[in-house]
Amino acid sequence: MAKAKKPASRPSTKLASSLPPAVVEQAAQEWLEAHGIAASKTPSAQPDPSCHALTEVLTQTIQRIHQELNSLHERIARLEKNND
Repeated sequence: MAKAKKPASRPSTKLASSLPPAVVEQAAQEWLEAHGIAASKTPSAQPDPSCHALTEVLTQTIQRIHQELNSLHERIARLEKNND
């Protein structure tokens, strides 16, 4: 009978999350460069205008969802009150 192979051990994510962000960033850049991928050393100072627009749209959408949830909570409370 063949033995079942052990699953390959995965690196612990706890190690990466316990390191300072600058160390993780440097390690990621070095790994990318070692694999022939150009790594950007400095993030762009100016955020992309489309990101700002997307943020505004998402904020408005989340506000509408909160309003709908509040409305649904009120309707449920009224229905439960009427059933008592």
